[in-house]
Amino acid sequence: MTPLLTRGLGKRFGREWGLRDCTLEIPAGAIVGLAGPNAAGKSTLLALATGLLRPTEGEIRVLGRDPQREPSVLADVGFVAQGAPLYRSFTVAETIEFARRTNPRWDDAIVAGLLTHADLRTRVGELSAGDRGRLALALVLGKRPQLLLLDEPFAGLDPLAGREFLQLLMDGVADTRATVVIASHVIADIERVCDHIVLLTGGGVRLEGNVEELLDTHRILMGPRRPLGTIRGVREILRERHSGRQLTLLVTTDGPIADPSWTVDRVALEELLLAYMAPEERRKMLASSGLARLTPHTITSQRELEAQIEAAAREGYASSVEELEEGLNAVAAPVRDHTGGVIAALSVSGPTTRMNRDGLPAVAGYCAEEAAALSAVLGYRQRGARQSRKAGAA
Repeated sequence: MTPLLTRGLGKRFGREWGLRDCTLEIPAGAIVGLAGPNAAGKSTLLALATGLLRPTEGEIRVLGRDPQREPSVLADVGFVAQGAPLYRSFTVAETIEFARRTNPRWDDAIVAGLLTHADLRTRVGELSAGDRGRLALALVLGKRPQLLLLDEPFAGLDPLAGREFLQLLMDGVADTRATVVIASHVIADIERVCDHIVLLTGGGVRLEGNVEELLDTHRILMGPRRPLGTIRGVREILRERHSGRQLTLLVTTDGPIADPSWTVDRVALEELLLAYMAPEERRKMLASSGLARLTPHTITSQRELEAQIEAAAREGYASSVEELEEGLNAVAAPVRDHTGGVIAALSVSGPTTRMNRDGLPAVAGYCAEEAAALSAVLGYRQRGARQSRKAGAA
């Protein structure tokens, strides 16, 4: 039985569509990453699957049944909404007792195993975000669901709490054998565990499939810049980037790439998903991903600066180094001089910066660590330009 099936599913809010023409089929036993930028329709899809919203058009089947017409199917569905909403005035013990009394199929052993260190007398409102998420996960797994739906479960969790949550989830899924759908706009949160991916953009399904199969049919090609003709083994070119004399392509393949002038690399899941997004959607997702993981970095020499510039161009983050300096259009931490070097207060892999009040770049980063110093590159150059102007004025 298919855990989640939709055909032409749509939900309209006033004049705006939150979900439109959504057709997908989730395989049984899969751990599914439901990815996409904010407002892509992820929460709307989960709300439709749990009967919280009524479709405007199309159909949805949960474990073979319509959740609106047959709400009894929800006894086999576990759902944790964003922020893990629970009764804040209840103690942990009262919350567990409430769940036990409202779910006909209840497994005390699973709940006890997930909450071994919990103080049952603590009120929910006094729990940390990590402990509240752990409690919510224990409750939905305690009903032994066949389908488990999690909406942005890592929001508000620090990296350690996020890893602990994932481990608890994997342990619980091993016990219940549930199909899991994890909705998140941060790809790094889900790529470690998902074996199936659904990408929503603009309220519709842009890409769906088994992760390994998708990665096996996509490749990154790097070679000398040239006019493009037919490349044997390439079915479609998804994205093309130029940097100086180098050309970088992200392609789908239908056979081996035999041309020795191309360097062929595997593609990472994040880069694959971003390639299928429209530019505006890509900017939204990159910004949200990068701001979640800020990494300090310092450039202290001209040689390191030049190496970072070359790395940025080689990885295809912009068509040219000049484009990096022109892409001044997003907000984040300022880059400041420090003990003779330049500090970039985040990881960044794209030209999403703007000038702050001091004339230095403020950077909202993408998340690839290979270009963690792009902000420092811009800050280093901007500082040099200011010093040159001061010297000329003197």
